[in-house]
Amino acid sequence: MRKVSLFGLALALLSLQACAPTAPPKADGGTGSTGRAAVDPNSPAYTLKISEEKGAKWSYTYMSRSKSEPTDEEWKKKLPKMYQDPATFEVTGEVEMEVVEVKDGKTTFKTKTVTKTAKGTGFGDAQAKDLLAKEPQLQKFTVKSNWENIDQQQVLDPLTNTMNKIFPSKPVRVGETWEFTPFKEMKPAVAKVMGLEPIAGEQTLKVFVKIPGIYPTSVDELTLWVNPKNSRIYKFEMINNMAEQGLKVESYFVQEIKK
Repeated sequence: MRKVSLFGLALALLSLQACAPTAPPKADGGTGSTGRAAVDPNSPAYTLKISEEKGAKWSYTYMSRSKSEPTDEEWKKKLPKMYQDPATFEVTGEVEMEVVEVKDGKTTFKTKTVTKTAKGTGFGDAQAKDLLAKEPQLQKFTVKSNWENIDQQQVLDPLTNTMNKIFPSKPVRVGETWEFTPFKEMKPAVAKVMGLEPIAGEQTLKVFVKIPGIYPTSVDELTLWVNPKNSRIYKFEMINNMAEQGLKVESYFVQEIKK
């Protein structure tokens, strides 16, 4: 995993992939635990494996909020003036997804991200104005059936790297947990199937994931809702909070499929 400076991380978290001034309740319902629960061996087992067809299209809406605040006076003096004050950032938009190739167990997606609204304070204001002035962002990435990202270009991109290798190699039941390692240099993340929930008219599997933070004080949690029919992500929620070397960052990101 490439190293990320604290200053660079703050900037990244105040961009499209970042999130919330006030973190919502924990994605696991407030327990913060991915520990094992009793699993009914007779309950249905679900295979999480991307099985999209070429030409498939769908869209998401997204919302991202973040807050960055220097907390150490000596450390603040080392920053350019515009970065010495607290900053906030909030953006909403839509993402169009299209499957452009399915070959050799790999799926290639093409995405188009359109910013609808953006606002901020501190240096987040400049970030917001810059984002609104940009043309729609086009991306293309390829993943294996377990969501292993072939490209791995952006460490903080939720749908390509945070979920890197997230789907387990064998079927899982509600209450079961498994580990996966997004990057070789990281400790394993722990995922747990929390239950079934309806999203956009479909029954989806709710999966909660606790991810080892980049820094010791990091709290990195994500929840995804997966359609077991084809393992399409219907909703994705990510929380990241940290306090390191005089910098405090709180962020929240949510992306949900459009009906």
